[in-house]
Amino acid sequence: LMLQLANGTGLTARLMVVPDRHGVDAALVIVKGAFGLRDGQRLAQQPAVVEADAWSGDPGTSPLIEASDLALEKPATDVLLIGSAHAPGGQPHASVDVSFTVGPVRKSLRACGARTWAKTWFGERPSAAAPFTVQPLTWAADDATPPTLEDPAQATGRRSRQHARPRWGCGPVPPAWPSRCIHAGTYDAAWQRDRAPFLPTDFDPRFFQVAPADQQAPGHLRGGEPIELVNCTREGHLRAVVPTLAPRCQVTVGGSQRALPLALDTLTLRPDDDRVDLVWRGLLPLGRRILTVTLVQLDV
Repeated sequence: LMLQLANGTGLTARLMVVPDRHGVDAALVIVKGAFGLRDGQRLAQQPAVVEADAWSGDPGTSPLIEASDLALEKPATDVLLIGSAHAPGGQPHASVDVSFTVGPVRKSLRACGARTWAKTWFGERPSAAAPFTVQPLTWAADDATPPTLEDPAQATGRRSRQHARPRWGCGPVPPAWPSRCIHAGTYDAAWQRDRAPFLPTDFDPRFFQVAPADQQAPGHLRGGEPIELVNCTREGHLRAVVPTLAPRCQVTVGGSQRALPLALDTLTLRPDDDRVDLVWRGLLPLGRRILTVTLVQLDV
């Protein structure tokens, strides 16, 4: 298979031949770019495509810090925030409310300082929080301590089994959590007999959505949408827009050119680094015609 990728975007690109969710051979094109959060300009150093989930500690039990970019397709745009809560004015606070907006996605969180479970007449409840000026926006790995991130409308109450896997956060969701694994399909004896190694017939591409459900933009973002961050930076309030640069893709199949639309399906805000990462993706099912693909051309 003589297949060439010509990348004229100045961004990172990956071309793969994979079976799609129906088992049909397809060309998968992934383009990833890093831009200045404030000015939207393409950065000189571009990030690599993440090939596997990255954890802060033991896989599956510690926080997922980076989700793999190697998804087949995403029906919506994942909007992720990987950063820190900054106390207003740089003065220590026991809790800080942060919020972010990207187009139709709007979310608020409450970041709390370090706490322990304190015994009361009504069971174990969170102790008073230790003041902080900057604190990472990440979920706790287990139930040894109360969660550091809460829904501002529903504070953590008594200790219970639900705190073993906190569900309120703004980073990537592990694949084993119910909100994702419910879409993974059925891997039973019938699948083993009739479908393996392809995805099961009841697989839902929503499995590839790594953002919490309230951080998924229906359809896809297109660039130019407003961004607003509150208490996610030292200055407290930041306004920007989603970068408007959009890569284009042409695939030469059997000597003829064919446009492959690329969807902006992942946006990761990294305000601590003054950066926003974008991922575009296109999947072109071709079956046996995949052998006639000679060139995939990317430009902007």
